[in-house]
Amino acid sequence: MISYSKFSISPLNEGREENELAEEMLFAVAQAHMWHVLTKSYAKHKAFEDFYEEFSEIADKIIEASIGNNGALSITNKSYTFSNVVDANSKIKELIGVLHIYHRKAEEFMQLGVVALLDEALALCDSLLYKINMLD
Repeated sequence: MISYSKFSISPLNEGREENELAEEMLFAVAQAHMWHVLTKSYAKHKAFEDFYEEFSEIADKIIEASIGNNGALSITNKSYTFSNVVDANSKIKELIGVLHIYHRKAEEFMQLGVVALLDEALALCDSLLYKINMLD
């Protein structure tokens, strides 16, 4: 996940941090799918499945809205590594932190459609945390 201190969005294609956000969200979908097949708990299996299916759609909408607001994205050439299911809780919290930072910046630049979509993404993350921590 990207570090919070270096993350900021800038208008008019200056910083292109939305490239990293797009990659983080798309990797989160792949990671949740991996956890889905790795877990031995049926409740977590279903929770990860619901998350990657729903988060994929919201991530796509956020990415498309970002492109509409800021222009085309490009590849960052960052590498991503899958983590084991025991790390899911901390990895989801990291994703929530990244989404919150982008949320604040999108509000600052009045990208209200992106803000609303990020609210949905954050709610999905919170729901997943509840399910993997409270259900079994």
